[in-house]
Amino acid sequence: MSDFAYKEQSVLSHSLRQMMYPLSSTYAWESGGLPQYIETLTTSDVADYHKEFYNYNNVTLLLVGSYDERPKSIFDVLDGLSTEIAASPPISKRPMPPLRVKREKRRNDVAFASEKVHIGTMAFAWEGPVIEDIETHVALDMLIDFLSTDPASPLRRRFTNRPVPIAGDIDFCVSDCFPTMIKMSFTEVPLVSYMSHAAAAAAATAWHRDSAISASYPSPADAFGPIDLAKLHDDVSKLFASNYYRKQVVSTLTYIVDHWLQENWLQFHTYLGKRIESLAAEFPQTAMLDRGMHSLIRMLSRDAVAYRLSPGSIDMERPNFASHGRLFSMREELLQRECVFWKSLVQKWFLDGQMVHVAMIPDPKLGIQIEAERNLNQRNRIENMTPEALEKSRQRAIDALELTKARIPSEVLAALPPVPDISKVQTSAYHGYNFQLDSALAMQSPFGIGRVLIIPGETSAQFQISIPLSGLAEDLRPYLPLFTKLLKASSGLMIPCSVADVIKQTTCLPIAKPAGMPFAYLSSDQVDSALSKVLVKYDVCIGKYTDSKYGGGWPNEVLTLYGSTKSGDILHGFTLIVLKLLFGDFGEDAIHKTAAAEEKNLSRAKGTGASVLIDTFPWLRIPGPLDARTIASSNVSTDKYSKYSPCEPLGRAVNMYYQSAFLSSVTKSLSQALSGDGLAAAEVSNVCTAILQMRTYFANCTDNSGLAHISLPQISGSDAAQKTVDAVVDAWSSCSRAWCNSMQIITVPDSPCQGTVQYRVKNGTTTPPRKRRRTGADYSPVM
Repeated sequence: MSDFAYKEQSVLSHSLRQMMYPLSSTYAWESGGLPQYIETLTTSDVADYHKEFYNYNNVTLLLVGSYDERPKSIFDVLDGLSTEIAASPPISKRPMPPLRVKREKRRNDVAFASEKVHIGTMAFAWEGPVIEDIETHVALDMLIDFLSTDPASPLRRRFTNRPVPIAGDIDFCVSDCFPTMIKMSFTEVPLVSYMSHAAAAAAATAWHRDSAISASYPSPADAFGPIDLAKLHDDVSKLFASNYYRKQVVSTLTYIVDHWLQENWLQFHTYLGKRIESLAAEFPQTAMLDRGMHSLIRMLSRDAVAYRLSPGSIDMERPNFASHGRLFSMREELLQRECVFWKSLVQKWFLDGQMVHVAMIPDPKLGIQIEAERNLNQRNRIENMTPEALEKSRQRAIDALELTKARIPSEVLAALPPVPDISKVQTSAYHGYNFQLDSALAMQSPFGIGRVLIIPGETSAQFQISIPLSGLAEDLRPYLPLFTKLLKASSGLMIPCSVADVIKQTTCLPIAKPAGMPFAYLSSDQVDSALSKVLVKYDVCIGKYTDSKYGGGWPNEVLTLYGSTKSGDILHGFTLIVLKLLFGDFGEDAIHKTAAAEEKNLSRAKGTGASVLIDTFPWLRIPGPLDARTIASSNVSTDKYSKYSPCEPLGRAVNMYYQSAFLSSVTKSLSQALSGDGLAAAEVSNVCTAILQMRTYFANCTDNSGLAHISLPQISGSDAAQKTVDAVVDAWSSCSRAWCNSMQIITVPDSPCQGTVQYRVKNGTTTPPRKRRRTGADYSPVM
């Protein structure tokens, strides 16, 4: 939880809730606690708290999805366990009055740790409607969506869409608290001089004077009044002056009620109508994605909380659950309301209601000060501990790590539906063209029959390659995070001369075949230049790429490569990514530099309280023939799968605790070898060999269980889509054949390699140096 001393948004959210809700409310605190209070807690304090609140009597279970007999079996199992986990019958309802607080202070200036000292944040909050008032919630969502999104909205024109912006972006939402809270924040509010914007302001003024669409962009005179650009004054300091920014917000909201809505009613009404049509069109594709499912569960959870806790729902026999269909019909009804309804909405909730204001001011020294104080406190605690106490602390840390492992009864686990492997991922028929590859193409590609999907109708050309990791050897798995970082880092290419001519014709790479040499080398600058010309965005990750719009449920045991390109460059971009995957110059220096940087990132993340564990539930599923490694991390009976050899689960291999120790051993071996230590040369060879073996696995990954999504905005028919599929498969097959022909001495690993660097560290890292010397075994740091 120490990230609350660093991250601006965490500090901002906590400050707003403390101003809106009394200290007796849980909203005024953090769910994980604050560092200064965590240090004083004892194990018994935490245990007592969990016994009181985190128990069977105080839980609401929501099952969302399409079920037949599955809920009945789940409830039957839970009812059978009720004697073990419940001490008394559950409480069905416990109404509590809404929390009110007298806002004694309307503004609060809060410092946060940041290296960027020239920008801050201004945030405002109001009390929102009661949680059962769905109509007002939807109306506010529609209004907020326009004010914060549309470039022509008065808020955008006043604060962001202007020659001299006084905010970088606007974040506007209704928080589902009890009562609700309306939040509006302006990010990247400048603290530096406007003089750096003088040229932009001058250009915008000239454009405004000559433009026929003058109302679409305000001039400096519209925003500030008459301005002499030659004598532009430094008035940015006023933005953080007392009540200055608040007055700008209030005056803009007042202008919306008094003038803008009436004068621009047609524009506002048209936007709302088009927005409803857009949301309805997107719903079939987004409803079952993580984002759509999360919003549905959030909505149902809000209704369940209202049913159990809100006095307004005390007489209801069952929760008044909303639905996506109801929300769409309600938007249609609200679209018929007159202008006076929307004016009263702004007046009631933003102008008549009490406003609180938080100004976030950056402090570059705060982070250093907090980090130094925490390190000093930890060192002092270690200094004052005896060897016996240190050993007990080390054992507590080990026990705490063991507690993070799921302990789900086998009966409950068996009642849950299993997660399918990637070869069984369902794809929607309406989502695009689903082709049957002929046998020759299928044998040359990791993508099985019908696993290359063309998705028309997107705004840009995109592709996503997902390759299964089921066959990857156990001792190569810890290298996966390092391998993904190598793929994302800047590197050269070592391309076999046998395919240099073909690659030169299909890409913009300036390949020149050297005489008598088997490989043509391209520098990292040449590769980066080619990538920047073709790819708009490029990323590599383990599991599902979170920013992707492609549908379907995904397991985590896949390597995902994502790219978006300019229109018509999809094959070009796809080929460049495959070349980097197979032929990137990942030598000792590159591996050492990347591993050292990632080790520092992990240490910094652990120090700031970032999540250090992989999500447990994707690994708790009934394993299939290619997924036997999950047996070791689940409670499923192993009799049925006794013929498979349990391997290390991927989640264990890539979680932060094990990765930190593993990368430490890698960087130590590479550092010693690069400094001339001959004894470390063998381990360095093992590291480089492991990277080669991983590449060989991907080059030979022809088990027909991979999946490729491709979106093209100009697909007009199946013939054009078929040509794209053939070209993509041909690009992959030619590159993989070139790799296999040039690296024949490396075989695809089918068992753990004995020579790779081991990532299981028995004693962990040591504590910082102490003032007085102690004897005995090394001790792990206090967790």
